[in-house]
Amino acid sequence: GDMDAASKFAAKTVGEKEKKGYVHVARPEDSDLAESVDASTPAPVTAPAKKSMPKKETERIASVTKDAAAMPTSSVASKPSAKDVKYLECTDGTSRKFYEVTVQGDQVTLRYGRIGTDGIASTKGFNGDAAAAARFALKTVAEKEKKGYNYAVSSADTEDADASANTADVTSSGNLSEDLENGLKVFIKGSSAMPYTLKKFNGGYSCSCPGWAIQVHIKGVQATSCKHLKLVRGEETEAERCQAFAGAKNTSSAHKDTSIPGKISLAQQWTASTDPTGYIMSEKLDGMRAYWNGKKLWTRSGLPIIAPEWFLAALPSDLHLDGELFLGRQMFDECMSIARRTDASEEWKQLKYIVFDAPTVKGGIMNRLERAQASFESARAAAASASSVYWSIHPQQVCRDMDHLLEELALIEAQGGEGLMLRSASAVHRGGRSSDLLKVKSFHDDEALVTAHEDGKGKYQGQVGSLVCITKTGARFKCGSGLTDAMRTKRGAPPPGTVITFKYFELTKDGIPRFPTFLRVRPDVGKEVFPEV
Repeated sequence: GDMDAASKFAAKTVGEKEKKGYVHVARPEDSDLAESVDASTPAPVTAPAKKSMPKKETERIASVTKDAAAMPTSSVASKPSAKDVKYLECTDGTSRKFYEVTVQGDQVTLRYGRIGTDGIASTKGFNGDAAAAARFALKTVAEKEKKGYNYAVSSADTEDADASANTADVTSSGNLSEDLENGLKVFIKGSSAMPYTLKKFNGGYSCSCPGWAIQVHIKGVQATSCKHLKLVRGEETEAERCQAFAGAKNTSSAHKDTSIPGKISLAQQWTASTDPTGYIMSEKLDGMRAYWNGKKLWTRSGLPIIAPEWFLAALPSDLHLDGELFLGRQMFDECMSIARRTDASEEWKQLKYIVFDAPTVKGGIMNRLERAQASFESARAAAASASSVYWSIHPQQVCRDMDHLLEELALIEAQGGEGLMLRSASAVHRGGRSSDLLKVKSFHDDEALVTAHEDGKGKYQGQVGSLVCITKTGARFKCGSGLTDAMRTKRGAPPPGTVITFKYFELTKDGIPRFPTFLRVRPDVGKEVFPEV
């Protein structure tokens, strides 16, 4: 009956956990913000108005963006009764934790705790939006992997494997390759205490072993194998499969359109010395840049993007568009894993092509977007259903003044966005790096080319301590912060010749980035712009 003692015990327990690295977070069922933000199409954010916008300009902006925020979210092929279970474990040092993510229709169930216990479970609903549920699950798993969790097999799965006809054990009789082809789980004993899980998915095969997890970041999901997959499917079969996908990736350069890079406008960094008043402002999307030339989608470096025909069907044949393939805020890696595939899979239904420019249209940015908006409305009117139109116009607004810019930036970043873009209202489209297009962030970021690895010291002895990099201006620096444990291995680190994105505080007088932090690998950016190449 001692409530005071209970409170003291709770406070002491929380304090001990905080010392061990635990941080306060919102539980999924408590997160109103996550439910209020559409992760597929970023809606325009509104800040408290200090000055009224000119009526004429307000109506013009509205005519371009009125339908963008209302675009229905595309959905993946739905099988309400099907379950997708992802089970991960973290056994670093004395820690022995598990995390399980189960997706069934528009429901995501999270279960976590110490290995060997039932853990704590909670379920989050997405109001009939199965695609949003899938995106949330992908993002949750990615976050756990960054914290050191790895795919594993739960004890419940192992028990099910012994009793179910839908799984197979490597020691059992029968054709294991055939079982795997049918999409059934195969459990195989490895170096871990728990067996590894082999599965087939659209366009490839996966294994829960560390070897597969490391190589997939380098080779891509379709060209990655491991000794367990080779044992089950056969050495020759796996070699042929990986070589075919690796060959498709390598030969894509033969179909490169060298004119594309010159058509794409690249942003300069905004500084406070530039008055933002009158600029056209929008959210900076964290996706894959894509250019539509009336026939195909291309990366910013001019490589073809293998998109399904149904995804491209509603795009205009008489208009060039510039935009971003977008999955949601803070989901860059998941977006890239879908957009870089060469099998035009059904997973593309999770993506949307968000258009923010029409380069071949004359006039300022609003003229160009009005033309794109008219094309979009025609496509939606002709489509069998709104859900079959996988592109939309990115919402824009006129920046009133510096206060308005900073308010919008704070709102976007609070919702997990990357930052803002400013476009000169009257400037015609120009390819290449341009002062007509400015990116606004709380920190600076840029691309760099990895030229070598530097060995680690201390706790990173025997591992990769940092990446030796060069910027487009020729500045050389080392980047170690931001690398995960998996990326510090010799096989898992971004190899020399890889383009990365990093953030930094400022540049020194010699143009060297101060406090650089690794953000991500950029397979969509060509390396030919770097002095080293």
